[in-house]
Amino acid sequence: MAGQKYDDADMQAPLYLRTTEEMLEEFSYLGRDKAYEVVVTNTNLISDMCEAISPISKEKCPPYIEGCEKTIEDIAMNKAKELYGDPLPEIVGTRLKKELDSIIKNRFFCYVYNCTKISLEIK
Repeated sequence: MAGQKYDDADMQAPLYLRTTEEMLEEFSYLGRDKAYEVVVTNTNLISDMCEAISPISKEKCPPYIEGCEKTIEDIAMNKAKELYGDPLPEIVGTRLKKELDSIIKNRFFCYVYNCTKISLEIK
């Protein structure tokens, strides 16, 4: 709001998610039992009525190719052994494992696989 030159940009309400304890304190004027009902019991009832949905459609998720993770690992390991010998030097093996773990954990393996395929086809 400050970037849009609003005069009252610095006078905003304190908007943030409160903890259960903070909410119980906010509703303490109702008494302990009623505050608990409003803050905890009713909130959970409403939550139970809601259907779980994903904010991202399945069509927008990263692609998945069966066995792709293993293929990427094999390609990387074979190339590393070609370049550095077998067994791999410890520093190379450690770094390779770190990079592959990051790629696989973050589900980028299909992208890497497709780039690898394209690179191999160009050669």
